[in-house]
Amino acid sequence: MLTTGEGQEPETTTANGQESEATNSAGQDSAPSDEIRKLRAEAAKYRVERNELRQWREQNEAIISAHNERVEAEKSELEKAQEQMKNYQSELDALKQQNALAEKRIALTALGQKAGVPAEAIALLNVDSFDLSDEAATLELLKTLAPNRPKANGGGASNPAQSPSGGALAETPEQWFKRMRG
Repeated sequence: MLTTGEGQEPETTTANGQESEATNSAGQDSAPSDEIRKLRAEAAKYRVERNELRQWREQNEAIISAHNERVEAEKSELEKAQEQMKNYQSELDALKQQNALAEKRIALTALGQKAGVPAEAIALLNVDSFDLSDEAATLELLKTLAPNRPKANGGGASNPAQSPSGGALAETPEQWFKRMRG
């Protein structure tokens, strides 16, 4: 094979890869052939380094790829944990609402007892329709529901099953509560 380099004399190589020394136009041995051998050896060294670097990069790409997959898996676990945390937060919020409703029901029941309203009647009431922050107004409202409340005409406590004239009422307390619950 015949190769030429820039500014160099042609050099011939035999089929088995051995070089024959090039001669210059005067037929003398050329000094650049030693330099060519050094350059080729250096190029071979760089090719070996390049191949080693390629192997190293391929190995590290596998490591980096494995690391990236692990990070993605951890993200998935993190996302799962965040989703679970949201579910727990929703459950906590629901429990807080139930607790607040129970506390309102307890406060309304206590006020109902002060007003003389039976616990069964209080259980039928919608807690949210009462303003429990104004205890006095709520107590007055509950007193209107008491079965033995004083009459508006100034009379004392009476039997709710009888009218002021002594006859039977048209509506029993149970009927009245059903109507109020309505």
